[in-house]
Amino acid sequence: MGGRMFFLWFHFIILFLTSPLWAMEGTAQLSFERRSPLLTETYVVKRGDTVYSLLKRLGKKAPSLEELRAMNPHLPNLNRIFPGQRINLRKVFPKPMKTQDYRVKKGDTITGIILYELKAPPQDVVRLLREIRKLNPHVENFNRLSPGQILKIPALLPEEGRETKGEHLDRDNLWAFLRQFLQFIGSNLIDKGSYFIPLPGQGQVTLDCALTPVVELRDGTTVFLDPSATLPESLSNLITATWENYRFYRKTFKDPLSLLQDILRSSQNYRLERVTAPLILTEEPLVELMPSWLLKESGPKGEVKNSWAVFEASSLRIPSPLVVLARKRGINIIEVVRGKVIERQEGWTKREAPLLIGGDTSENFLREVLKLLDLSYEERREVRLFEVATDGFDLTLEAPFWIRMGSKAVFIHKNKLPEQFKSLLAKKGITTFHLAEGLPRRKILEGLFQCLDAPGRFGYYVFPKEKGTFRIALFALQVER
Repeated sequence: MGGRMFFLWFHFIILFLTSPLWAMEGTAQLSFERRSPLLTETYVVKRGDTVYSLLKRLGKKAPSLEELRAMNPHLPNLNRIFPGQRINLRKVFPKPMKTQDYRVKKGDTITGIILYELKAPPQDVVRLLREIRKLNPHVENFNRLSPGQILKIPALLPEEGRETKGEHLDRDNLWAFLRQFLQFIGSNLIDKGSYFIPLPGQGQVTLDCALTPVVELRDGTTVFLDPSATLPESLSNLITATWENYRFYRKTFKDPLSLLQDILRSSQNYRLERVTAPLILTEEPLVELMPSWLLKESGPKGEVKNSWAVFEASSLRIPSPLVVLARKRGINIIEVVRGKVIERQEGWTKREAPLLIGGDTSENFLREVLKLLDLSYEERREVRLFEVATDGFDLTLEAPFWIRMGSKAVFIHKNKLPEQFKSLLAKKGITTFHLAEGLPRRKILEGLFQCLDAPGRFGYYVFPKEKGTFRIALFALQVER
C-alpha cells in the first residue's frame, strides 16, 4: 500500500505544479533526462549475516556503502541488520560461460570429470555440477554415464580458480595413505564410485565417493569426509539421526596422521594418541620402543584387542628381531616412510638363532666361553714342576683347563694351589687362575681375560648411541678381538 500511495502523490504534485511553471515563461525551465534504471535484486538476511560479509561475497561487483544506503532507504542503520530483513543489492549478470565438448571415457563419473578434467577445487564441485546439469538437459541420470557419450562442460577454469598439480597430488597421496593404513587395521577407504545411503520411507541418498570419500571402520563406524560441506547440514543431520553409526567429518584436512586421529575418534573403539614415554618390551635386558603414535583397538568390554606402534619417517628402522619381539608382546609395528605406510611382517626365517652361553656349573660355563671365543685349550693337561734328573724328585700337576694363546699359557685349577706352586709356574711363564665352584660368571670372564691380557671391560651399554626409534640397554662385557 505504501508503494501505491507514493505513486499517487507523485502524480498529484506534478499536476499541481506544472500549470504555474509553464505560465511563467522565462522564469524557469524544466529538463528531463532519461537515466538507466538501477537493477537490483532482493536478498533476505540470514542469521549471522553482516553487511560486510554480504559485500565481501559480491567481491568486485559489490556496491559502495553510499550506493547500498541509496538502494535501501528503509534501513536506518546498515551496521545492524536482522534475520528476515530484505536488502536490495545490485544485480550481477554473469558473463556467458564458455563451454567445451567432452567425450565420456570408461570409468568416468561426473565428479571425476569436474575434479580431474576441469581441475576444479572440491569447494567448486557442487556449483559446477549444477552448471553441467543446465548445459545438458537431455541427460536424465548423471550417475549413469556411458562411454562415448558427449557432454557439454565448462571450459577450463581460469588459473586462479584451478587446483594446482601439487594440491591434486597431495589429495591423491592423502587418500592412498589413509587406504594403506586403514587396511592394516582391517578397515577401508572408498574414494571411487557411488555410495548409497538408504533413508527408510524417504528413498536414498547417493554420494559420489570422489567428492566425499567414505571410511568404513572394522567396528561398523562409517565416516564421510566432507570438508567442503557438499551435503546440506540438514541432510547430513537426517542421515546421522537415521543411522547411529554414521559420522560426517567437515573440518579442513590436516596432516595425514592428525586427520586419521580425528577419523578414529568418531568410534569409541579406537584411540590414536601421541606417545610421550617409551614402550618397554623387556626389562632385562632393557628393550624400549619409541614410536610417534600408539593406536589401540578396544573390545566390547573395553579390553584392548589390538595395538599398533606407529613410527614416522626415520633413518633408523626397527630391526626385524624387535618387530618379532613386539608382536609377541601384542604390539604390531607400522612404519610411515616418505608418506607411505609399511607394516613390518619380518620373522626369524633365514636368521641364526640367538647365541646363548649356558652351563650349569663354573666348569661348564668356562667350556662354553672358550668355544665361543675359539680359544685353543686342553682339558686334564699334566704340567711337570720338578724332575728327578734335575731336582731329585718328580712332581706333576693336572690342569682341568690348559689354555695356550701365542706365547701366553694359562693354568686353570679347581682346587687352591700353594703359593710356592704358583711362583714356580710363573717362573715358567704360566699364569694361574682359580676356577672355584660357584664363582660368579662375571668373575670367571674377568679373570680369564685378565690372564690372557685381552682388552675387555664390563659396563652398561646402550645401542644405538644416537637417539632413534628403539633402544637396547644391558650390562655386558666388551671384548676387542
